[in-house]
Amino acid sequence: MTTSPTQQRSSPPSTVSPRSVRGVIAALLTLVMLAALDQSVLATALPTISRDLGGVDLYAWAVTAYLLPGTAVMPLYGKAVDVFGPRRTLAVAGCLFILGSLLCGLSQTMPALLASRAVQGLGAAGLMTLAFTITFLVSPPQQRPWYLSLFGVVFTIASLVGPVVGGGLAELSWRSIFLLNVPLAAVATLLVRRALRNFPATSRSAALDWPGAALLCAAALAWVTLASLAGTWLAWDGAVLWVVVAGALAATTALVRRERRAVDPLLPLRMFQDRLFALASAGSALIGVVMFGGVLFLPLYLQAVKGLSPTVTGLATLPMMVAMVLTSTISSRHIGRSGVYRPWLVAGSALTALSLAGAGFIGADTPVPWTLGILAVLGAGIGLCMQNILVVAQAALPPGAVGAGTAMVTFMRQVGASLGTAVLGSIFALLLRPVGDQFAEGGLLDGAESAAFVEAINAVVLTASVVAVALTLAMAALPGDRLPKPVQTP
Repeated sequence: MTTSPTQQRSSPPSTVSPRSVRGVIAALLTLVMLAALDQSVLATALPTISRDLGGVDLYAWAVTAYLLPGTAVMPLYGKAVDVFGPRRTLAVAGCLFILGSLLCGLSQTMPALLASRAVQGLGAAGLMTLAFTITFLVSPPQQRPWYLSLFGVVFTIASLVGPVVGGGLAELSWRSIFLLNVPLAAVATLLVRRALRNFPATSRSAALDWPGAALLCAAALAWVTLASLAGTWLAWDGAVLWVVVAGALAATTALVRRERRAVDPLLPLRMFQDRLFALASAGSALIGVVMFGGVLFLPLYLQAVKGLSPTVTGLATLPMMVAMVLTSTISSRHIGRSGVYRPWLVAGSALTALSLAGAGFIGADTPVPWTLGILAVLGAGIGLCMQNILVVAQAALPPGAVGAGTAMVTFMRQVGASLGTAVLGSIFALLLRPVGDQFAEGGLLDGAESAAFVEAINAVVLTASVVAVALTLAMAALPGDRLPKPVQTP
């Protein structure tokens, strides 16, 4: 009797010495922190940059140019690991990120900065994807959930402190935002490559499915463009949006047909035949949506309605961060020791839904401590889910698909985050039109303006809570309570 790819799950033995594992993880965390910071750091630095370089009309594209191409190639990085191995793939991603950072720091015009940001984003996507895959390859199964949970903490810290760091560095020199990446990323990349020098070379063919790669990048770019720009640059009732939709559907259809025929497919569709992997991938996309329903919009409420300064608002998110770190640490260590995973994911998604539902009824008179409590519960729920979902997905992967599968789960979360930002942001903008100008001018809202702002926040987080309910149902449907016992390959 033959076994399916997901019946014969494997955890490859690490050839990295135990003494080196922690150093590898530290270097990977540094790379992920740098890549994640470059997503959020420009929030407060862009006004200074646009004034210096000109091209204010291209203001928003400095962020979009970083996210779109990088997200589109995430699955390609995963397959490259399976074919070429982690060392060579990491070298490519690291060099792209370093080159892009250097070019950004030397840019003299806004178009040059956008092109450099695209190069930087291509490298950053690889660093974030490869960090999860390399962690899987080098860490013992019992410690793997703990190590992966650290990346979730790093993402959260980068999202919250990025604007503060960006504002501070912009006052000194905005070019330092990018140039500081160069030595830090170079050292971290070299440390990881050195630790992986004895990692066994792949036995697979070194030939990528280039037609499949082209179709995958085209389909991914189209879907991420829709998720990121729908409702903003692409009007919901505009013809351009539907052209992009048609292109995305056509590229996806062609990709599926190609991957079904390919001898060594770039995206092994059989992964999605496994219920564990399919539900974990869906959960990754859903957690991306709900994170932005709370993390992005509730701090706006604290500033516009409660009158907190940006700095105090950042401090107000500390309860959420602490709760996220604690629940992520406790759950990951327990999952690593016992293999029991589903109760943690169900509890986390339920807490996320409960906190967002509670946030849907906050008002202008709601005490700040109550809102901070909601943020703490939200952080606890996200901490139980975010990286543990990746652990579950990796447990469903056969040895030859670890890179592709890990990249796909990461890609799904990024698409979910982009989609959540676009849809929830559109809802928020639509309801905020009566007070949008006043809020943009700064100052504390009051009276009817405050009520309209609170109504917009309530609608956004209640919508996110519905998505969190769907996440809870998906996690409850995961097969079994324990991870499949890793099969050590000789």
